[in-house]
Amino acid sequence: MPSGFFIGHRDAPESLLPQVRAAVERLILREGVTDFYVGSRGSFDRMAARAIRELMKTHPQIYLYLVLAYLSAKGAGEIPPGFTGTVFPEGLETTPRRFAILRANRAMVDACDFLVAYAPYAAGNARKVMDYAIRRQKRGQIRIIELKANGK
Repeated sequence: MPSGFFIGHRDAPESLLPQVRAAVERLILREGVTDFYVGSRGSFDRMAARAIRELMKTHPQIYLYLVLAYLSAKGAGEIPPGFTGTVFPEGLETTPRRFAILRANRAMVDACDFLVAYAPYAAGNARKVMDYAIRRQKRGQIRIIELKANGK
């Protein structure tokens, strides 16, 4: 089944929520995406999870997974409320903590069919992952939906 991953700046404005929701709905209805993956490090991740959870009410065939960059002793193995499950990409157990988020995000770009991205700044991990996904898109390995703060 097709899958989608979300990457965005941790300080994404709440005004993006309608675009995020529209992107999720498009992926469900037009592309048949059933599995959605989000992180937990900022407002964009929270928005994506919120939009997916809302759409799970009317599209019971979709699933929401939390992508973990670290395994912590506290709450290890617990599935957060509203999520179907968690994913810990292979190889991260030996990754230094400061590189874990970037490597987890790249692993998900490698594993998913679609990327919904909000990376408005030239620097930062969201942009690095977006640039990586663009290279993969040129080879036909992923399709990107890029969101803009002004909606264009």
